[in-house]
Amino acid sequence: MAGRFQKFMTRENGFRVLNYAGFNTGWLATVWGAGNGFPWLGPVFAMVYVPLHLYLCPNRWGEWRLLVRLAILGTLLETGFRLSGLVVYHGVLDGNPVAPLYIVTLWLMYASTLNYSMGWMRRSVGLAVVAGLVFGPLSYLAAVKLGAVTLPHGMISFVLLALAWGPANAGSVALAIRFDK
Repeated sequence: MAGRFQKFMTRENGFRVLNYAGFNTGWLATVWGAGNGFPWLGPVFAMVYVPLHLYLCPNRWGEWRLLVRLAILGTLLETGFRLSGLVVYHGVLDGNPVAPLYIVTLWLMYASTLNYSMGWMRRSVGLAVVAGLVFGPLSYLAAVKLGAVTLPHGMISFVLLALAWGPANAGSVALAIRFDK
């Protein structure tokens, strides 16, 4: 058993495990924080996680370019969700139309997984679309349960998020592949 574990925990697999744990810890810190009056918790976590990720990943320059692009694209997408009333983000300043900082840092952390712990989506565009259709809106549902967001239109919001996240995830994966060179 120990031999199998040692064989599994190559440098590459160890990085994937660390990437998976870091993203999920960051997601929980971000969403729990936003839902409990600590919207700064996720961004503070990301200030540690993202530089560590970049330091440890083998393609720092490509990964940096991916993270910046997806943070911008994610901010635009989430701002659209906010302005349309599809999603109400808690823990934000009133009157600010842009997606909150904690959402932007979630996009940075999400982007950090695409070539590593969620690299399995790179197998096909269809797989990336289906993963986005399923897991994108489910993350919002979990965020509702943790008090970070409200979906004011219920199932309609859920379906529209799925329809947005399918192609958004596939496009994110395509960018990850592009910058993983």
